Amino acid sequence: MGRIEEISLDLILPSQLHLRESSLQRVLAMKKQGLDDILGPPVVRAVGDYLLTLDGHHRLILQHLLREGKSKVYVAKSETDFLSPELVPQMPLMAIRETNELIRIRYDLAMDDYLCLLRELEQQGLAPEGKGTSAEIIQLYHLKIEPDLSYDKSRIIQMQDFF
Repeated sequence: MGRIEEISLDLILPSQLHLRESSLQRVLAMKKQGLDDILGPPVVRAVGDYLLTLDGHHRLILQHLLREGKSKVYVAKSETDFLSPELVPQMPLMAIRETNELIRIRYDLAMDDYLCLLRELEQQGLAPEGKGTSAEIIQLYHLKIEPDLSYDKSRIIQMQDFF
């Protein structure tokens, strides 16, 4: 059975390169109001010494940008290793069901997505030196925030002023 652990953000690999600004803003607003717990923990799976993100990219990237250092994440052991209301009582039942469906679908696909992400970076001459952790990708690629806003680190980091 999976477990919730506090993990260094430097050990978490993204499987998604493009983010929506509106979603980052929504997560930031919830965090500012102290409501981010209802989103539940980001979900990851172990891949060697690292953890691959299945769900919660926006939350994890925001934590990186706010320099939080660590995150409480749910480490799923298989595609049927689901969250339960007992494990995350602050999450609405519908959100738990949606997250569990993402675990089922993305458990195996996330590795392919991560490898595609690395290929996309290589094609742009931005191959990371290490494993391609979220921190490296933020520094190298300056994340694409959709729909049409090119990532500007200072814009997101300035969001700290909201706290």
